[in-house]
Amino acid sequence: GRGELVDSLTYDNNSPWPEAADGSGATLSLRSPELDNALPESWAQSEMYGTPGEKNEYIVSVEEADIPNELVFDQNYPNPFNPETTIEFTLPVESFVELSIYSIIGQKVRTLISRPITAGRHSVRWDGKNEQGQPVSSGVYIARITMGDKIAARSMMLVK
Repeated sequence: GRGELVDSLTYDNNSPWPEAADGSGATLSLRSPELDNALPESWAQSEMYGTPGEKNEYIVSVEEADIPNELVFDQNYPNPFNPETTIEFTLPVESFVELSIYSIIGQKVRTLISRPITAGRHSVRWDGKNEQGQPVSSGVYIARITMGDKIAARSMMLVK
């Protein structure tokens, strides 16, 4: 026991289960450890991590208290970072969100989220890797979030 939660589940890639988790990339992750893992609605499609052998989900927590009336995009921490950093944001309403990482010259490095996200506060980890799973070089990167017509960005520094 390293204090890690390990979950096992048999599921289908048809409704009511998240349909994108079909063995060709996406997997499932429990929305919250407090939820009943036997219920399909307790699970969501995972974008970044999968099992076996990886962290179950990149959304670490969701807090519904004190929901603001606009998108809030906080500075990542730690910053500078190596090898991973946490990016936090708060949504006023459930919305389709895209959260991507760009190089300082504007090239997309990684898409962390591209799906509907519930209202509330969310934490997302970036492991300093590109879409192909390769570590990126030291430097300044831009985290950019879009929610409808709202766009916010933060710079962050990876130091190796």
